[in-house]
Amino acid sequence: MDNGTGGRAEQAAEGGGASVNDADNGNGMSAALAGNADVRAGGPAHDRAWMSGLLILDRTDRLAAEDPLYAFALDELLCRATGAGGPGICHLWRHPRAFVIGLRDSRLPRAREAADRLAGLGYGVAVRNSGGAAVPLDPGVVNLSLILPKDRAEDMAFHGDFERMYDLIRLAVGQLGGEASKGEVVGSYCPGTSTCRSGAASSAASPSADR
Repeated sequence: MDNGTGGRAEQAAEGGGASVNDADNGNGMSAALAGNADVRAGGPAHDRAWMSGLLILDRTDRLAAEDPLYAFALDELLCRATGAGGPGICHLWRHPRAFVIGLRDSRLPRAREAADRLAGLGYGVAVRNSGGAAVPLDPGVVNLSLILPKDRAEDMAFHGDFERMYDLIRLAVGQLGGEASKGEVVGSYCPGTSTCRSGAASSAASPSADR
């Protein structure tokens, strides 16, 4: 990765063809949006200083049936690059048809039976090395990994990362003319106080921050 003054970081995995560019991600959202977020939202600039220089890696148009764990492996490489002094990265991705199980769910009594049944229905099934609840993936699910540097001991607490994730999603929804709020959606999948909701849709903010 080249995280120098050129402002461009090539994808860490060879042959992927995707890149991160701080000028524009092809969909009108860029690091410039992060830099001017305080103006659009009417908030003080220092509240969103962490967005300055945030790079966008948009892989939502890649729907090839690759290994379900590819995106998680890419996140690991991006985390290492950020931890080595690179900029923060927002990784957006989708997968055509898969079911990713967390370590906790993988230990349930009939987890193997369920995985075999899903595989028989054409789902890619994998166990990720983090998290608990299972995550269904299809073209209608957009995954967002927010990878940020952690330089101080007080930065290790994850609650602030939930707030940053929510703030980023709220600003993006606002750019599309919508509004987003935060709070538990009763009856939703993986409900919680950090759920970000907009209209009928909701998103569970799950920060992925480099230590």
